[in-house]
Amino acid sequence: MTAQQNCVIINYARNTGLPEVSLKAGILPQNLKRVCLPKVWTHLERGSHLSDPFGLLHLGLDAFLSHPVLLGLVLAGVAYGVSFGIIPGVSCVTAMLTLIPFAFTMPITDSLALFAAIYCGATFGGAFSSILVNIPGGSESIATTFDGYPMSKKGLAGKAMGAAVMCSAAGGIVGALAFILIAPYLADFALRFSDADYLGIILMGFFVVGAISGKSMSKGLLSAAFGLLLGTVGLSIQTGESRFAFGILERGLGFVAIMIGVFALAEIFLQFSQALRTRTKRTIGKYTGSRFSLRELWGQKFNFIRSSILGTVIGFIPGIGATTASFASYGAAKSMSKTPEKFGTGIIDGVVAPEAANNAATGGAMIPLFCLGIPGGGATAVLLAVFWSQGLVPGPLIFTQQASMVGAIMLSMILANVLILLLGRPAAYLIAKGLKVDLSYLVIMVAVFCLLGGFSIRGMMLDPYSMVIAGVIGYYWKVYNFPFAPFILGLVLGPMAEARFMNAMIQHDMSVIGVLASPIGLPFILVGLAFFIIPILAQVRSRKGQSTEQPSVMLPSLFVYLALIGMAAYLFHLTNSWGVLEGRVGSAAWPRIILVSISVLSMINIWQWFVNYRRARRMGSGIEVSWRRFLAPEGIHTFLPMILIGAYYILINIVGFILLTLIFCGGTLYIGGVRKALPLILFSVGLTSVVLFIFLGFMQLYMPPGILFFADFHYRLYDILFALF
Repeated sequence: MTAQQNCVIINYARNTGLPEVSLKAGILPQNLKRVCLPKVWTHLERGSHLSDPFGLLHLGLDAFLSHPVLLGLVLAGVAYGVSFGIIPGVSCVTAMLTLIPFAFTMPITDSLALFAAIYCGATFGGAFSSILVNIPGGSESIATTFDGYPMSKKGLAGKAMGAAVMCSAAGGIVGALAFILIAPYLADFALRFSDADYLGIILMGFFVVGAISGKSMSKGLLSAAFGLLLGTVGLSIQTGESRFAFGILERGLGFVAIMIGVFALAEIFLQFSQALRTRTKRTIGKYTGSRFSLRELWGQKFNFIRSSILGTVIGFIPGIGATTASFASYGAAKSMSKTPEKFGTGIIDGVVAPEAANNAATGGAMIPLFCLGIPGGGATAVLLAVFWSQGLVPGPLIFTQQASMVGAIMLSMILANVLILLLGRPAAYLIAKGLKVDLSYLVIMVAVFCLLGGFSIRGMMLDPYSMVIAGVIGYYWKVYNFPFAPFILGLVLGPMAEARFMNAMIQHDMSVIGVLASPIGLPFILVGLAFFIIPILAQVRSRKGQSTEQPSVMLPSLFVYLALIGMAAYLFHLTNSWGVLEGRVGSAAWPRIILVSISVLSMINIWQWFVNYRRARRMGSGIEVSWRRFLAPEGIHTFLPMILIGAYYILINIVGFILLTLIFCGGTLYIGGVRKALPLILFSVGLTSVVLFIFLGFMQLYMPPGILFFADFHYRLYDILFALF
């Protein structure tokens, strides 16, 4: 048996949960090999691909024809995603996280088709608020504001939105076709990957996302290291020891709950606090002007093709996603234009490029998720959670074990973008009207659905508490420009990276050099290092031409970095009591690497703080020493959303879901400026009733009844609903 065959069999056994003896399949009799590993052995003997694109599409079409509900789910997903995507400041990840509870009650194909359609719809929907309000729906739509909103002010909103519809749908189809044509062959090749090869790909993702995550690469890497650290909380995969659990976290931190807090709640805290402080209404551009014609689209063919290909390629790189794709495509369109000076003044080129790229990135991001089990960004991390909720682990073997499901998802993405093309224009006018909805209603709906999503996954009240804490941390990260993508990548890929690292060390006789020098993994590591080192060299060369912009130096941030070093030292001390198995890497090895990295990166950030301090002194400015301004950038309004939602999440186990939801809805609307009794009561009662009908009656999700006098009413109502459904 060749080394390639043995590697394929080992990967198959690990992904399918076969007995340990199957790992030694190279010495098993021929007939036992065929019994244990029929699909892989047939693949090795015949030398054919595990799956081919057209076979997958045929199976996917059969799934749609035999299960017409899929078509309705795709339509509903696109509508829901677009509705959420148009809301200024709300990303597609938030839209997906609010429906996480449905992933547990639906078949895996239905769940993934729904969430893939939401992903496509929400990515596209952000263009509308970018064009009409100059506030992007998500970060992937920021580049669209550069020329979309100026076109709206010129009275060309109709043309800009028409271009967004056509180029988003066409770009999404290009990305989906890349997913269909590339993924099966990459999955076939990925069967040859060893643990060291997977580790190399993961490390490349960390290097790349750290390098492009903002002005400070050290902040990006520190964010990734913090995510990796949270991924070690719970029981060790090597020894079964409790790590950083402190008696209450043995089951680890729910990564979906953390994502809900960091993405959804942090955005709500930021948006609502700013709305409470300013009390100003949004200025909505008018949906006027001529339409975007096919002739104009043909005139943008090179811009569109370049942006679609660039978006697909960038979406494929783990941890980067649609935001980088849209900025890179906008920059490429500007640099290759004959009139670059017109960009930013309201030209159609500046709308076509980012919209084609960010929607093409949706298909590109699916490739590493399905082929390698590595999410390309926040949205695909949610899809990874959907896989896990059904007990599945995405990877190359899913193309044979769940071929029908894979084909159905591929068709779902094509169909979702076709629906965007057909329904985008008719929906544009209604969407322009819908942007005038008061933000308070959005805050309530997101908070309630996020609570249900976080609680339903593991049924632990610890998860809502984790969401609030993660939301507060995420709020300050947003305010002080700490990147989110590296943190999510570290949180999701941390356990996978640790498992691959441990296994690779055992396979290479505890040799770190042997692990890093794997023939497939090493090129990925070198590519990641190139992405990381080249920007550093560019900064060093341009040091003389440094910007004269006055740096922002805040004394509290220095103490935050010092506190991180102290925390890392304390946690490192705790690892001294952890055991080591003979012949294996101890459970403390991976956390220690992370803690040392956090300390080093914090020191680098401290050094940068002193460099900025010296620059500020030379420019004649001092440092900001106010803790009050550091903790409350929006004044007292900073804490109102945190108190409202925090109290709702923390007290729900005491007061009960029904009563506290009614109080929360009414109180939030009143604070948000809705003072009329009728809409306040109708919305509070209506939302609570709908939630009870869907989650308690339909999904059988049992919410906390509380421990006060209202608990008896909860129990009686629950019994009635359970009897009805």
